[in-house]
Amino acid sequence: MMLKQLKVADIFSILNATFGFGGILYLFKSGINANTFYFLYLSSFMDGADGIAANRFGKSPFGKDLDSLADSISFGLFPSLILVYNDNTLAIPALIFVIASILRLARFNVIEAENFVGFPTVASALLLTSLIRLDFALGIIFIVTVFLAFLMISDIEYVKIRNRALLLLLGFVILLCFFVKIAVYILLLLTLIYLISPVFMGVVKWKKL
Repeated sequence: MMLKQLKVADIFSILNATFGFGGILYLFKSGINANTFYFLYLSSFMDGADGIAANRFGKSPFGKDLDSLADSISFGLFPSLILVYNDNTLAIPALIFVIASILRLARFNVIEAENFVGFPTVASALLLTSLIRLDFALGIIFIVTVFLAFLMISDIEYVKIRNRALLLLLGFVILLCFFVKIAVYILLLLTLIYLISPVFMGVVKWKKL
């Protein structure tokens, strides 16, 4: 039976998808408010726990695929629907975003690389929804959405953050987003820093040469 093959990490992946699906249902019923974004934050915690559990307890044969499928719901489809619900003129960039996220996750499953290739889907979702929650101008959201889609399917390398202190900091900031809106500005800043990090990494490599 398939359920017998599930590992601890897979449970977190399923919870990730569950919160993503729950967020979509909540969006359709109640629209966009602070609670809408809480579902995304919960999914991001489950995604992080999935990675930790996989390293500690091992992966199932289909664990990587399950993780990506969950991410496609929580960080691809869900943010895209938030975009459209926010303003239906964002339907085209929302479609571009969800297609790019699916392509990004599909590529992730078939390549082995030390770093991420393309901007991670989770980071894209957190950045984009931060702009929406903070009521940025529609034009800015439009441009950023298309730009993030491009970055997700690009060949630009992003360092996988393995430093425990940095991961704890990010988790703490996301946790604060449940309670104080100013934390969303900090989350936006952190994701923007990560977005431009390849520029700094390129400078460091150039200096070493």
